[in-house]
Formats: sequence, structure tokens, C-alpha cells
Amino acid sequence: MRSLVVCCVSLICSTSTLGLDILSGDYSKNDPAYVRVMTFNVAQHLGDPFEPTTPWTQSQIGAPLSAINLIIEALDPDVLLLQEVGDIDNGIPYSTAQTALLNWRNANRPGFSVWLSPDGGSIHNAILSRWPFVDINGDGLATNIDIPVLLPGPGGDWPVGGDGGIRGWTQAEINLPDAAYAGDLYVGCSHFRAGSGFDVQRIRAAKNIAAYILYGLNLGSDPLGLFPVGTLPSQPLESTTPIVWGGDFNSVEGLTPVNILQSNNPAVTDDGTDRDGGASWRSDGAAAFDGTTWTWSSTSRLDWMYVQDSLAQVDAAFIFDTTRMPTNQLTLQITQGAPPNAVGLFENARISAIASDHRPVVVDVIMPAPVVLESVSITGLTTVNSGGFAQYQGLAHFSDGSQQTVTTQGQWSVAGQAQITSTGLLTANSVAFDSPATVSFSYSFESVTEEADANVTILSICDRADVNGDGLINGADVESFVDVFLGLETNAHTICRANIDNNDSINEIDLTEFVVVLLSKPTDRGSRKSTAEQALRGGE
Repeated sequence: MRSLVVCCVSLICSTSTLGLDILSGDYSKNDPAYVRVMTFNVAQHLGDPFEPTTPWTQSQIGAPLSAINLIIEALDPDVLLLQEVGDIDNGIPYSTAQTALLNWRNANRPGFSVWLSPDGGSIHNAILSRWPFVDINGDGLATNIDIPVLLPGPGGDWPVGGDGGIRGWTQAEINLPDAAYAGDLYVGCSHFRAGSGFDVQRIRAAKNIAAYILYGLNLGSDPLGLFPVGTLPSQPLESTTPIVWGGDFNSVEGLTPVNILQSNNPAVTDDGTDRDGGASWRSDGAAAFDGTTWTWSSTSRLDWMYVQDSLAQVDAAFIFDTTRMPTNQLTLQITQGAPPNAVGLFENARISAIASDHRPVVVDVIMPAPVVLESVSITGLTTVNSGGFAQYQGLAHFSDGSQQTVTTQGQWSVAGQAQITSTGLLTANSVAFDSPATVSFSYSFESVTEEADANVTILSICDRADVNGDGLINGADVESFVDVFLGLETNAHTICRANIDNNDSINEIDLTEFVVVLLSKPTDRGSRKSTAEQALRGGE
């Protein structure tokens, strides 16, 4: 699994002035590209049209909804997982809660997509997202309430039956911008049954959710026959789309439901809820400032977040609570850590306690970045014989460390004594001297173009001193040599044979070495010497 940097300890790790610095009251993300997901049990104060809206000011304590608004504004989540939306105790209908939630969205989170679970359970959960809900796994649904219930008597360690509908498992598929993220995001939200007498139901609900994540979303198959036929998605999520889920699971650390949601059966290493089969990341860290871990009524951690950390990383995670910030006990004014929108408000240390009996858990997720073209390279020979051939290959190198052969998809060109085809096949011209050439290649991917060059030497290959090319080195070659020497001969093959020292010109050195070669031949020595000496005198 990828390494994590988790800022959820008693004192926040980050000291950046450009990002998350809780000690200084800066709750902004360390990077705008991170996706902030927040789970918050709003205790029925949001989604109720009759809820008081008394503002929180410098001279008065506001209504609970005002406190909730302050918290959400301060933390600015990209995705909100909400539990206890609407006044369920007084029987507010779903349609009324939905209208109230939409009105709240328009005033506080304009442009956010909203999904409120229908009356499938005894409590409403909601998901709000900065980005639209879109079907990304091919099941025809962008949002959904509840999941298929496990069949009685499945194999393995799964319990008999299951109860995924306990207080509503709410899920949404979020379409992230392709320019900023490699994939998309799948989120889930739930609120398990409260009370000590419902442990069995909570375990069954956790099992059902874990099995759905493992088999329906991770694998896209049901090898144990846990679900009714045709109830799972038709295909798994893409490997670039992690799942993040959270909620009020009414289960404290160490109890079975919390462990099941993280790793199904903790005794088995390959059936976890993470995409790699291991355990997913869980928000186990303590709150800032005092190091305590509770999220409900100063006693228990009931609110949790989970992240598939083999696909995404966690940059920071924390419990937000104004009551645990350093406070002047006489004025109940926060002395350290107050977000800017709470500074100076009357008894602002009470904001979290007035908002809800639960404290929100926040996680900043580093999503898989889009794969981008970083460079291209060329492989092939560094030398090629005059008139010969050489095949060159273009390689594209991407930000995820992968590379791909792109020879036929790019543009080839060559400078020098050669031609090159669209597939990278180079034909060297016939050259009199060793000649440099430059092979160039360019490739475009997602509006990014990269180029590469390769230097090639075309070797002049010929039978030197046999200037007339008749297969013999004798006096008959003198006239041809003199024509080359005087610049009268332009044929590349003839010039190559006269280039005795194989450098970049025909000069006196070649003339001298040509004479030496002629004089070294055993026959017709005298006539060759006389002819050669005439050549030395400029052909007189």
C-alpha cells in the first residue's frame, strides 16, 4: 500500500502557511486538487424546514443549524456524507426533507449535487458533491439506496442473511474532472442502529456492506454466491476509481462492525475491502489539541471514515471540535485554532456542541492523478552504413512510470544524408565521407507533445583507392582520382573511393596516401610511380 501522511494526532503535523495548519486556524487543504470528504451526523437539524435559523453573532449564540453552517463553511468539504437529515422524530416526510435540503444547498453549497436517501430505512442519509453524480460502473445508477441482502447460508465466514437496509446505506458515483483526476470517486454513507441490543444487526449490516464492496465493486463477481442473481453491478469499478465511505456506525474502536468494514474478516488477508484485497485505511487518529478520539457526546468514537488506500492516499484526517480547542474558560472564546469565520463570535468554543452531539470527521484524499506524457525517446543504431537501412523505435514515457511503443503514432523526420518513413525506417544516402544525421520524433498525448532526437553517423563504405571501381588498384585509377581531387567528379561512390583517409575532405593527404597505395602494388611499379608523380604535380 502507498504510504500515508495523516494529520490527525493531538497536535497537527502540518505547519504550512499555504495549507492545512489547524494550530493557526487554517483548515484549507494542503493542495486544492485533494478531495476533501467529510462525514457529519447533523442530529436532525438540517433538512427540516421548521428548524430555527437564528444566526451566530458576536453578541448571541445561534441556532444549531447556524452552528452546522459555520462548521461546514469553515471546513469547505468537496463531498459531504450526512446522517440524520430531516426531523425524523417528528415524522417530517421525505419530500419535505428533500425540499429543505435542496433549499439549504442553494443557500450554502450552490452548485453541489444532492442525493437524499428515500424512505427505505428509518433514517435519512444524504450525499452532497461538488461534482455531478454519473453512472460510472455500468449498473445504470448514479445514486442508490441500500444494497442486495446476503443470501441465507453463504460459504466462508459470512453470517446467515444480512441486513443492509439498517438505517440506510446510501451511495453515489461521482464524476471527477478528467483533466485533474485519472478516474472517478465512489462514496458511501450509512447510519447503523444505535443501542447495545443491536450488535447482531450492526454486524450483519457491516458484513453486507463489506461483501458488496469486495464482490460487487472491487471484483465484479460473486464466486461464493452471496447475493441474489443479477443484483450486483454488471462490472467492477475502474482501477483508478477508489471507494471512500463513512458515517455514524454506532460502533466503537475494537468492536466487530468497525473491523468488518475495514477488512471483512480480519483473520483472512486477501478478502479486505481495499482494492488490493487488504484492509482499507480507517480514521483511527486522535483529534487535534487534546489527543482524544471520541466523536459522540465526549465519550465514544462512533463516526468513521474509510478509504481504499491502495488506489488513493490520505494526506490529512482530523476530527473537528471547537470544544477541544484551547479556550478562555471565562469568555468561552477560542484562543487557538478557531477558523476565520468563527473568530470573534460569542462563546465560539460552543459551536460544535450546539451543532450536534456528533463531531465531523474530515479526510483529505489524494486521488490518482491523470496519466500524462512526460517524455519520448528513440532507440536504434548510432551508425549505419552508406546506402544501408536502420529501424528506429519511438517510446512514450508516462507519469505513472509506464512506457508505450508509439512508433507508428508519432511524426518522424531526419536531417542529413538520409530519408525516414512514417514507421521509423531510415535509409542512408550513399556518402563519400562519414556524415552526421539527426533522427527526430514527436508524439502527442492528451494535448501534450514531446520530442526526441537521436544522432546517427552514416559510414562511408567503399574499396578505397580503387577509384574507378573496376576491382583493381592500378594506374587506371589515377585519372579518376585526379578528377575527384580537382572537383570534376561528383559521384558519391567515386569520391568515397578517393577518400583514402576517410575524413571529411579530399586533399593532399589523400593524394599522398593514394600514391603510397599505388607504389605498394607489386606490378607495373615504374609506370605507376611516374603517373603518380605527375598527379602530385597537379596532373601536369
